[in-house]
Amino acid sequence: MKRSLAKIAALLAVLATGAAVAVLGWPDESGSAPRTAAASAGEGTEPEAPTPVTTVPVRQGEIATYLSATANLVAEDSISVVAEVAGRVERVLLAEGEAVKSGALVVALDDREATLGLSTARIQVRQARATKQRVEALGQLVSEEEREKSRTDHDVAAQAVVDARFRVAQTRIRAPRSGKVTRRDVAVGQYVRAGDPVLEITDFSTLVARIFVPERDALALAPGRSVEFALQAAPGVKFEGTVRDVASVVDASSGTVKVTIEVTDAPPQVRSGSFVSVRMVREHHDQALWLPREAVTRGPRASHVFVVDGETVTRREVELGAQDGPRLHIVSGLTQGEVVVLAGHGKLADGAAVQVRSED
Repeated sequence: MKRSLAKIAALLAVLATGAAVAVLGWPDESGSAPRTAAASAGEGTEPEAPTPVTTVPVRQGEIATYLSATANLVAEDSISVVAEVAGRVERVLLAEGEAVKSGALVVALDDREATLGLSTARIQVRQARATKQRVEALGQLVSEEEREKSRTDHDVAAQAVVDARFRVAQTRIRAPRSGKVTRRDVAVGQYVRAGDPVLEITDFSTLVARIFVPERDALALAPGRSVEFALQAAPGVKFEGTVRDVASVVDASSGTVKVTIEVTDAPPQVRSGSFVSVRMVREHHDQALWLPREAVTRGPRASHVFVVDGETVTRREVELGAQDGPRLHIVSGLTQGEVVVLAGHGKLADGAAVQVRSED
């Protein structure tokens, strides 16, 4: 029994010696210090390689955003000329597209009936004048009532002449303003009644476009703002305009505000009804800090960039302003000249090592 216990003790001593060797290691052939198992396991571990990136400096310059829309140009001053008396059309002096001066004769109606009425009125006024003169010559032989009646009859006859002359004049329809005939509604021989349209005259010297913008955009607009137009049928034809009026009410159904824009100098290709593109500045900054939009990572709550500091980067939040095409206005968070990662920031973290390939 004692021998069995001695064998077990010897076996445990051997196992303990083997464990010590595994931990401490044996000396190598050169006699150097023994290599531990932990040291062997760590041999060959290298630091993580830097991430290759391209960079861009924070720049300063002009930033502008634009409000774009489409609209039809319309001539604001367009009037329908109507007949003021009934009659048959005797002459039409203008065709569609012809220019007309204010006061020019445009349509003549048959004036025979009106002229006959004028002749009758003149006869009646002569009779009334003669009667008035006879009564006044009798003096006290007639009553004051008779004298008053003769004067009244003469005045009524005289007014009838004025009315008859006016009706004759109304058979000659004249242009109430200068412009161009854009519609002709009558032909020679046609009978018209009082109030019937005979033609339309449009003044093309004032063309306007009316657009509807969201209320937040209307807050930045005011009369006098410059506008650029481009003709849809020929995009190369560009011309200028100015905001003339921003409506003081918001359309309750759409939440938009009407903006009236007046063309300042229309080229010959532009007509009333032309379809145009409208472009105006919404926001403008002369000396704004900006970055390409690819350099900024936008999140639901904040946006950030990675600023290069030697061989590492620092994650920094930035406040963004307007976007002008591919450029973003940096309101705060950066200073001019700082260098940020343009490409390669997809897997970067704060303090990560980077290798700059090139700068934009």
